[in-house]
Amino acid sequence: MDALPIVIFCLTTFAYLVSLPAGQRRLNLVALFLLSQTLMFVGTLPLLDPIFEADRVHLWVMTITQVLFMTGALVARAVDRRDSGGPAAKQWWAGPLLCEYGREFDAVLLVVAVVSVAATIIYYVMVGYNVFTMSVESYLKTGSALEDVRDLRKNMYNGETYFAPGYFNQFKNVLLPLVTALYFVRYGLLRRRSDLWFGLVLLPIGIVGLLGTGQRGAMAQAFLIAGVFGSATLPQRTRRRVMLPLVAGGLFLFGVATLFLGRTATRVDSAGSAFAILKEMFDRVFWGNQFASLWGFRYIYHASDPGFGSDWLAEICSVLPRPIRPAIESTLNIDIFEVMFHDREGTAPPSLWGSVWYNFGRFGVVAVPLLLGALYQRIQMGLFRGPKTLGRLLTYSGACVYLGLWGAGGPLVLANTGLLTVLILGFLLRKASAHRVGVSDPASHPRESGRGEVFPRRQEQGSAAG
Repeated sequence: MDALPIVIFCLTTFAYLVSLPAGQRRLNLVALFLLSQTLMFVGTLPLLDPIFEADRVHLWVMTITQVLFMTGALVARAVDRRDSGGPAAKQWWAGPLLCEYGREFDAVLLVVAVVSVAATIIYYVMVGYNVFTMSVESYLKTGSALEDVRDLRKNMYNGETYFAPGYFNQFKNVLLPLVTALYFVRYGLLRRRSDLWFGLVLLPIGIVGLLGTGQRGAMAQAFLIAGVFGSATLPQRTRRRVMLPLVAGGLFLFGVATLFLGRTATRVDSAGSAFAILKEMFDRVFWGNQFASLWGFRYIYHASDPGFGSDWLAEICSVLPRPIRPAIESTLNIDIFEVMFHDREGTAPPSLWGSVWYNFGRFGVVAVPLLLGALYQRIQMGLFRGPKTLGRLLTYSGACVYLGLWGAGGPLVLANTGLLTVLILGFLLRKASAHRVGVSDPASHPRESGRGEVFPRRQEQGSAAG
């Protein structure tokens, strides 16, 4: 392959990341998006074949969109002169974290937790089984995973009976993990025993709910959000003790899920089967989405133009109630899956930029990354214009992960993964009346010692979480 776009991609991305002001290197949406696109780029490179014109164009599209995205972010940062050098962000991070508590705020958390648990239970009762618990039971009895686990997974999303998985996913994949993370983090900051008990009760329910459909992506995102949220809120000393077990626990659960759900190895009885699980984890990061991206762009490059944005419009309309749903339908993901596997029983979305090319052509490949980079930078700077509260950082951590990892499909992917649900939760937390306790990090104040200064601040209105 041509080395020039590879060199441009690597040098410009590295230069942008190292040039970030000190105050903007923490919880940075733009940086997370660039890193996720870099993973997509690195994983796609070995799959490209210079014989195909589509692959040569694909390489340049990945490079151009990365550069234009950074350009849009830099322009937005330059326009906002107050924060272009990062002093406002640095000062914002150095200030105390305001932890909300109180009858109304805690009631909102409890209601969201109870409703999410109820929705999770109702969903699996409707389906009639939980793939993860069945796989664990099978492994304990027979030493191997279920033989028909693939069909069980498929039936949950594409069976004869429709169980509205997209709606239930918002409760079991998004709200329940977010509330659980908030309880644990608030316990780490305020040492309220009730927060610890709530977290311990919700954690196993959340894990079984996340893995019950046989999909590991939602679990990985939930752990990533928890890690981002913890790194943004916990004092440095506590953060060091928490992050390593969290990462280790996430990797362990991913491996266990791979084994129990019969993804690659069905038992660990040799070094070879253990290696197969590790390889599956590696492929999940560097191969799965990249392989779909490769075939997706090959298909899109030679496909007929569906019309300016019509495919995105069809995807968005697909979530509307049937009585008001327009008679348009997007089959792009199914078509790509058929090209890859000669079967229409699944979906394989193209990459984000492949989807942009398909909907808006060459114009979109130039305009969309510029606008998206500017938008992400504005969202990033908006964080520092509001109070530094626990609920607000929870909302931003979730939105940051969902937006930052957007690497495949159109904007409907953001709604399906949980972005709108996160914003709704943030709105509820912001409107809930709460008292606030400020917690400072000793690492931000070298003259102080101990576990950090805690001082109460009462406020009649709710914390800003949006």
